[in-house]
Amino acid sequence: MEKVVVSPRLESTPCVLVTGSYGWTANMERLVRAQALQNNSTKMQNQFMAAKKTLEINPDHPIIQKLQVMVD
Repeated sequence: MEKVVVSPRLESTPCVLVTGSYGWTANMERLVRAQALQNNSTKMQNQFMAAKKTLEINPDHPIIQKLQVMVD
């Protein structure tokens, strides 16, 4: 995961994991990883192939608010 941000677009879900608009989809990443594992690629190559993901959090959702209370 590359970063975590507070999302203004989420309304009913507590969070969402998204990839960049020019990154690989989760399915494409899965296919490439399966092919790479057949070819005994290194861990460094797997990290290079992984898409950069962003976790977007909805601060107004009850679950996120409860987590904040637990952290405090």
